[in-house]
Amino acid sequence: MRRINSDEERLALLEKTEQVIIEMTQRSNAISGYGKSLLQPYLRQQKQLWVPRDPLFAMYKIMFPNEVEIRKRMFRRKKGQFLVPGPNYQWCIDGHDKPKAYGFEIYAAIDAYSRNIIWFYVGHSATTALSVLKQYLTACDAYGFRPWYLQADKGSETPLIAAAHWNFALAADGRVEWNGQVFQQGKRLKDSYKAASSTKNVKIEKWWESMLHVSSRQWVDYFGELARDGDFDGDMLEDQIAMYAVFEGILRQELFDFVETWNLHWIRLQKNRPHVVHGQPWMNYHYPDPGKACNWGIPIDRCVLDEMQRPLADIDISTCLEPETKDWCRQVLVEMGYDNAILRARQESDKSRPFKRF
Repeated sequence: MRRINSDEERLALLEKTEQVIIEMTQRSNAISGYGKSLLQPYLRQQKQLWVPRDPLFAMYKIMFPNEVEIRKRMFRRKKGQFLVPGPNYQWCIDGHDKPKAYGFEIYAAIDAYSRNIIWFYVGHSATTALSVLKQYLTACDAYGFRPWYLQADKGSETPLIAAAHWNFALAADGRVEWNGQVFQQGKRLKDSYKAASSTKNVKIEKWWESMLHVSSRQWVDYFGELARDGDFDGDMLEDQIAMYAVFEGILRQELFDFVETWNLHWIRLQKNRPHVVHGQPWMNYHYPDPGKACNWGIPIDRCVLDEMQRPLADIDISTCLEPETKDWCRQVLVEMGYDNAILRARQESDKSRPFKRF
């Protein structure tokens, strides 16, 4: 990265950034929801544009005045306190049901201390018990540990994941030493698992709200419009297949981009809320300040993990369509010019109804 010294270079960079944002809005309006804290890291990661935050946000306010007003109203609400002693003390998990009526289901886990997203899933079976169980076991396998507490709602998809988490707790002692104290976890279910309504699962619910505002809302609104106009019927198999074939990849990439941006964005120090951990979620999760927090992750028993993963080996939750169906749809879309439609800037009339003709 080269330092920008002249006014001409700064102006050229802002003009280039403005053009990039305009081109992105021709594909979707997701960029309009990123706001002051997320917009700069998003452009750095996805477009390699290193724009100073204040001039960038000044341009954003001119381009998206309605979004600025919406965000002001969001931040005026009074918020409570939620205190945890370090990363992996509590993972909060839940599903996001807004796109469910159109065949897309979303599930995620957030670390309550750092607000780092532990895992994020987009598919067609997110809220089934087996899918959520596989997501959790895959995360524990990748990290090598489980959280001290797991918090979920009381939905039908959570009993298996509660049992899996409890099995880990029974198989290996939960023990953490920090600041001269020893913390020993009990063996009862309530000593390692919390069940509460979605409204009380505040960390993940707040994050869903951010994601809805930035990325998923525009798609939910658009899919609803397709349904109201008679262009999509969830009870029609061919309509659902077409929805997956056309929108699965686009929706997944856009949401994953938001997750990556979220984990690397900077949470500001808040004078009126000193309990809020400031800094980057990813850094606070992996490298917490040793004077203020410690890692509460408990190593998992690999034998227990293998035993629970074995019955799930043949369950594929990574795609919405069977491979043969996906390949056939892909061939048809290529023949219809789908790839060219993604790459080129579309006409303004198609902006609010992307890819409808497919």
